[in-house]
Amino acid sequence: MSATVPVTASKVAHLVDQGDDRVRKRLFDQTYRFLKVAELPELAGAVALAFGFAYLLDEVAGPSIWLAALTVAILVRGICIRLESPLADGVNLRKVYLTAASNGACGLIWGLAILTLVPEGNEPVEWYALLWLISVSVSGVATMSLSSWIPLMHALTIVACVVVRLSLDGSYLGSLIVIGLLALYGFLLTIAVFARRSLVSEIQLRLANVELVGEIDAERQRMDALNAELTQEIKRRELLEEQLRADRKRAEERSTTDGLTGIANRRAFDEAIAREVRRAARSAEPLSLILLDADYFKAYNDEYGHQAGDTALQLIAKELRNATRRASDLVARYGGEEFAILLPTTNLTDARILAERARGGIEARRLEHAGSKVANVLTVCAGVASVDGSQPDAAKQLLHQADTALYEAKRRGRNRVTTSAEVEPRAPAT
Repeated sequence: MSATVPVTASKVAHLVDQGDDRVRKRLFDQTYRFLKVAELPELAGAVALAFGFAYLLDEVAGPSIWLAALTVAILVRGICIRLESPLADGVNLRKVYLTAASNGACGLIWGLAILTLVPEGNEPVEWYALLWLISVSVSGVATMSLSSWIPLMHALTIVACVVVRLSLDGSYLGSLIVIGLLALYGFLLTIAVFARRSLVSEIQLRLANVELVGEIDAERQRMDALNAELTQEIKRRELLEEQLRADRKRAEERSTTDGLTGIANRRAFDEAIAREVRRAARSAEPLSLILLDADYFKAYNDEYGHQAGDTALQLIAKELRNATRRASDLVARYGGEEFAILLPTTNLTDARILAERARGGIEARRLEHAGSKVANVLTVCAGVASVDGSQPDAAKQLLHQADTALYEAKRRGRNRVTTSAEVEPRAPAT
């Protein structure tokens, strides 16, 4: 925000005289407000004076012409001030000069009243006119709000006419009146100058306040724009962070999810079995495992193609998920056409029931398999095992027993479920 340079009243007045359009425009507006109030009393005074002359002189033509001329001059002066306004490239000086001229014309017409309408030797009329002219000359000081030289065009012309008339009479009293009138006008003029300076200072302060308010509004608008921009940036970053979290979640899911079937992959299965073995050891609860293998799946791929084989694997995964009931049960793709179901807190008997339910569900889908030697539809065989978690190398033992049971199911003709209790134990591979 730019700094504001202090401006004194005298400097402001100097700037006004040098063409400060903003202050001059305010001064003209102020003057017009004064004259708009003063014009009617001035016209009323002129009418009263004209009627007074007509009555005292028993003449209508002269006072009427004088009143008409003064009325026209007052109207022209008001129009000139109303039309005065700063232009884009400065103040219209022609209108300023026209305003000064019309103001001087008003004063001259007032002064001519005592020079032309008052007959010589008619003291009552002369002093009556003199009082009106003095009051008008004093009221002309109000135009000091317009400029420092324009009121002289109004007031001094009146004073000059009065001085001339009184000087022509050569009376001692007239000389005293001239001196008193000049002293009074000089005093009022001095007061008017100081009043004008105060008015200019007030105008300058108002303009400075307007500029300051404008700067504050501009700064507020700039801050609002920055706040809006910052809000948009925050929203953009929030959306970006949300997108990053979603991407990270998808990446994590991809790292633990099989891309074809949508179930857990081998990595997720390995982590889960290690975790569940530790939990089983702490809780002394059984942990069961079902290993499943699609029967004659190579022949299925050869017969129907790999795309059909992928669809068959997806069907198997779906049926395995349908067979499980608990959120803690894990269905995973163990490798190729092999699947695994990890069942925490489940004994061997219950695990076998679940395995049979899964096998039957797959067979019930009646997916044609012309290359199978056990059925004309796609089937699976399963091996089931269970441990209590307290055995050494419980995870390895569980996998070995389930794999042995699966091997036995294949040996017995496939499309069946075999548990580790139904086969002869054999040492796990090292």
